[in-house]
Amino acid sequence: MAAALNTSIPFILRLVHRSIAAAHQAGLEIRKLLESGDVEALSKPGHDGELDVYTAADLSSQGIIESSISDIFPVIKIIGEEDDRVRDLVQRCELKPVLETVFDPFEGKECPDALKSVNVEDVVVWLGLVEHVTILIGVALMGKPVAGIVHQPFWKSLGNDKELVGRTVWGICGMGIGETVGTLGTPTVLTCHPFQAIERAASSKTIVVTSRSHQAPHVVKASESITPDEVIYAGGCGNKVLMLLEGKANYYVYPSSGCKKWDTCGPEVLLNEAGGLLTDVFGSRYDYSPDVEHLNRLGVIASVCPDAQKRILCKIPEDVKIKLKG
Repeated sequence: MAAALNTSIPFILRLVHRSIAAAHQAGLEIRKLLESGDVEALSKPGHDGELDVYTAADLSSQGIIESSISDIFPVIKIIGEEDDRVRDLVQRCELKPVLETVFDPFEGKECPDALKSVNVEDVVVWLGLVEHVTILIGVALMGKPVAGIVHQPFWKSLGNDKELVGRTVWGICGMGIGETVGTLGTPTVLTCHPFQAIERAASSKTIVVTSRSHQAPHVVKASESITPDEVIYAGGCGNKVLMLLEGKANYYVYPSSGCKKWDTCGPEVLLNEAGGLLTDVFGSRYDYSPDVEHLNRLGVIASVCPDAQKRILCKIPEDVKIKLKG
């Protein structure tokens, strides 16, 4: 049993602190399993008959996160990508407990008044994994996303070291964005300040990022309708949102129903805190209440500022919108 976190700290901050530590440790487990070569590729039926690939590393990492959050907050609602398989794993295996950390991800910032007195019963944690390369944790309060964590176990090498280090980026509604690289320690502000990203996006060429694995004709048509200077094909919703924050792309265009709530809840918070938006193709935000459909049936459109979002939504072809709605 892990030691309880300081209960004088608002619940949301304790939950995010715990989630960051859990995501980091789950990433270490993924690294260990992949580097050992002991990874079994599995599959399950996906949307529209496609197969979703997952691995034992994905199951193990989700089990670590779910058990560590439930250990501190036993009544909290967690909705995960591999819930049934993870429950079986937790019952059969003794998962390593998440080590307590002493870092302050909030750098002494005060919790916003709206998040100071939150009932755990009103909170849902959405937990997603993208083929062992991205861990996504989203926290929703009364259906609205209020905190998000994106962990990349294999981010990039630093200096002359060829080994890839991990990165964790998180955001809380009203508290901004932070990141930590490598081992958990004092976090730094996200290297690309949100205003710099928006200014660069507005003055540079138009770059669209879209799905690498789901290039259906209507997805390609929507991307081309924007007449971009460049289209980047990348995996993972969290990864694509980080590309917007870092100024590597202007728009994230995915007018298809392949994304789930656990893919978008956490990344949406990061984008919101940077002044951006994530909506469906009609400009409506998704509801993250516990009883909603898991599928984001009306697609995902995201950009770094409201004006950019309006421009992009107007360019999505009507027949693409009708296809999603019908």
